[in-house]
Amino acid sequence: MFENFYKSVWESLEKNEKIKWLLRQHGDDFDSHVSNELLGRGQTVCDTALLGQLYAYRYAPMHFFALRKVLPCMKCETRLIDFGTGPGTALLAIADKTNQIIHHVGLEIAEGMRLVCEDAITLLASHIGESVSHALPGKAFWEDAEGSSPEQQRVFMFSYFFGQDLNASFVQAVARTIKSIKRTNMTLIYTNPVGPYASWMPNNDIHHWYRRFCEVLGHEPKIRTTSYSYEALSNLAKRTKRRGECAYEVWSLT
Repeated sequence: MFENFYKSVWESLEKNEKIKWLLRQHGDDFDSHVSNELLGRGQTVCDTALLGQLYAYRYAPMHFFALRKVLPCMKCETRLIDFGTGPGTALLAIADKTNQIIHHVGLEIAEGMRLVCEDAITLLASHIGESVSHALPGKAFWEDAEGSSPEQQRVFMFSYFFGQDLNASFVQAVARTIKSIKRTNMTLIYTNPVGPYASWMPNNDIHHWYRRFCEVLGHEPKIRTTSYSYEALSNLAKRTKRRGECAYEVWSLT
């Protein structure tokens, strides 16, 4: 399913006149230009569909295969509470791990990301029991996160979310609200880059906000590292094999 999603993204980009111009201007440096200039190494708010597609083109393969490597199999109906939905990478990765119905509750501020995620949801129509999207973690988001069915497995997904430019009050509020949810069978999944030196983060620590989040939940993080391989396009021209590493943790909230 991910292959179909990725193919639809790059085929759409190839038809775009702005992308054709960028390819003529930057040639073999197209990927580098997209990553560093247009996407700010993943920090740019993708408020248009084109930026959302470019993000999916550059980052979705590595995020998908990193998640695929660390995700446990989902053996029952799952409510995915997806912090930083992006183009739908976590949803695609979980769908790859289960034949069960997924109820998706997304949190994403960027309109362009939400538009691209709709394409992923359309591809996964047979897997999706429901999907709702929120721009901010307000009351409606938390009601959807908790849901009405106590039997569902709840997965709180923080896929590269804690690598963003956050603040202490926001991170603590998210942790406190999760702690207040009265449900069993709740799993938290965290992924983030292993490095490099994260100059935009407090103490230059890529895991800083995750550690602060865990403090509120009374959890001592045990962050591990894994490597993975994946295929992606290079400069929208040819397939290339790459390797990556990610830091991760999967644990149950009780």
